[in-house]
Amino acid sequence: MVTSTAFFPVRRQRWWSPISTVELDGIRVHAIHVDYSNDMSVPRRMLAFSLYMLLASLYVPLLRGRDLVFATSTPLSIGVPALVGKKILGTPLVFEVRDLWPDVPIAMGYIRSRLLQSVLHWFERRVYANAGRIVALSSGMRDRLL
Repeated sequence: MVTSTAFFPVRRQRWWSPISTVELDGIRVHAIHVDYSNDMSVPRRMLAFSLYMLLASLYVPLLRGRDLVFATSTPLSIGVPALVGKKILGTPLVFEVRDLWPDVPIAMGYIRSRLLQSVLHWFERRVYANAGRIVALSSGMRDRLL
């Protein structure tokens, strides 16, 4: 499992290492040290999402011998390391939708640029098209995705 330390606090194994690995109930957890909080400003949260996306995208290809990529979103940027894993590792992708991105930040007024909205909707469709299975956490999400 690859996750961030935002809601899974893990001490750094080395002061310089951006990733720590721990064993939890028989699951090897690779925790990427990226600070995140809902109290952060929107630009700071976007920076945290981007940093996690970059580090995870570089790290996932190193995890050889896996038979499945299971990505759970929010935010939609989780789709980038998920697609990297699917393509480079050659494994099926299951994508769990926990929030309707980019619809939610667009509706909240965080993403106003029509061009950026179009790019994000295009990327959303690419992630869903590359997933062998999609898990929607509510019937409303399922209906929207269908």
